[in-house]
This record gives sequence, C-alpha cells and structure tokens, in this order.
Amino acid sequence: MEPAPEDLDVQAYCRSLALQQIQMLTRLAEIAMQLAEAEGARAVAAQARAVQPKADEAAVQDARAEAQEAGMAFSRFSRSVHRSLALRSRAADSLCTRDKAQAADREAARQDRRDRHRNEVEGVLRHMIWDEIEDFSRVEALHAELEERVEDLYDDETLRVEDRPLGSVMAGLACGLG
Repeated sequence: MEPAPEDLDVQAYCRSLALQQIQMLTRLAEIAMQLAEAEGARAVAAQARAVQPKADEAAVQDARAEAQEAGMAFSRFSRSVHRSLALRSRAADSLCTRDKAQAADREAARQDRRDRHRNEVEGVLRHMIWDEIEDFSRVEALHAELEERVEDLYDDETLRVEDRPLGSVMAGLACGLG
C-alpha cells in the first residue's frame, strides 16, 4: 500500500468520500424503488388475474403463486429502499455534524489568514512608500491614507480579501494612493 501524500487534506478527502457515499446510497435507493414498483405492479396484475370470474383453477393457482412471489420481491426491494434511505440519512447527518463542528475552526483559520494577509499587504506597501518618497510629511500622509483604505477594505467581512492574491490587492490599494 502506498503512503498518503504529505499534502493530503484528510478532512476534505473524508468529506468527498461521505458525499460520494450519499450519492451511491441515493442511486441504490432509486434502483431499488424502480424494482419495488415493478414487482408491486406485477403483484397487482397477478392478483387481478387470480380473481377473474372465467379463470380455471390452474390459472388461479398460478396467478396466486406469481402474486405471492411478486409480493415477497416487492417486500425485499422495499426494505432495500428503506435501508438505503436510512443509511443515506445517517451519512448526511454525520457529514452535517462534522461540518458544524469544524465551522468554528474554519472561521478562526480564515480570520488568522485574513489578519496575516492584511499585515503583509500593509507592511509591503508601507515599505514601498518609504522607499520611494523622500518627503517625510508626504510619507506620513500616504501612510495615513493607506491605513484608512486598508481599514475600509478589511473591515467588510463579506469581502473575502484573504482569498485574493496579495499582488492584486496591493495593486488595487496602490492605484488610488496619493
């Protein structure tokens, strides 16, 4: 057996397996439902043949036997549908429970990533301003303007700035400075 890659995201892998399991169980339930419907229709048709007034005794017995066989098959397929749906429900509940439990950790990690992103953007731009501008009062004014723009950008939590490349965020902020 091969060792797992070092960069394997176990949580993401397990989540994809759970989603795959849910899809397979859904498909199994659909197939079993189609089979149950077919056997149910066969049982009803056989019962109808068994009660026909002009049927001879052999035809009635054959129809009853077929109805019983189809009824048992219907019952087996119905249980299969029930089991598949129960397993799917359990898998979905487990997935939702895990996702809820990890939501706080994901949000904390997002906030840490956002803070690091903000600090790096602001730090690099401050150094660039300091390196390029010789007038100290102008440097201070640009730093104040930069701080205000960074504050506005990163205060809006709905903007997922931390997911954008650093260079594009810095370029956007630097464009309007000065």
